Amino acid sequence: IRARYMRWEITAKTPYTFFNNLGGRELTMLTDVSPKQGFVRVPGPYGDCLKILNGLEANTKNANNLPLGSNDQFTMNVHIKPDVSLGGGILVAGFGNPGNGSGRYFELINGNLHFAGIDSGWAPPSTAWSMLTASFDGVHLSLYYDAIALGTWPISFGATSSELHLAPTDANYSPTSYRGLIDEFLVWNYA
Repeated sequence: IRARYMRWEITAKTPYTFFNNLGGRELTMLTDVSPKQGFVRVPGPYGDCLKILNGLEANTKNANNLPLGSNDQFTMNVHIKPDVSLGGGILVAGFGNPGNGSGRYFELINGNLHFAGIDSGWAPPSTAWSMLTASFDGVHLSLYYDAIALGTWPISFGATSSELHLAPTDANYSPTSYRGLIDEFLVWNYA
């Protein structure tokens, strides 16, 4: 199996500034960091994690080697712990353009986990960590929380851009964004 594995992690914090240096094990990711104090590095269950405070996203506009083609296989995984029960339309993490419907994003709508317009029927708790996984084999999308299957749905994905975002604002909803903890964002180019 030849697969590309990408891992997001916070690698350092620059002293005396609000900048966080974000990177990955194989390549640098999430480097377009604003100097605003919108997130901080805090201890998490797997080392340091990202705490989203003021609705500021972490992103990169050119993440290399993402599965961007029409119906390219992928598996995406992220750990979250929301600060509060989240309603509305809130993008959590994913890749591709978050505003035009071509992206691959974990999303919370009316408290339930959604992915690509599919409602999983499951609401993540705000008091505990949850591991979210989406796996697409080129024909079917499977969603999981804490390795428990939520379901499998037939779906087709179009090509998308090489953007990668954590806690972006969704232009299709009010200017609301994810608030809470995010850790261990992973993308593989196979299901």
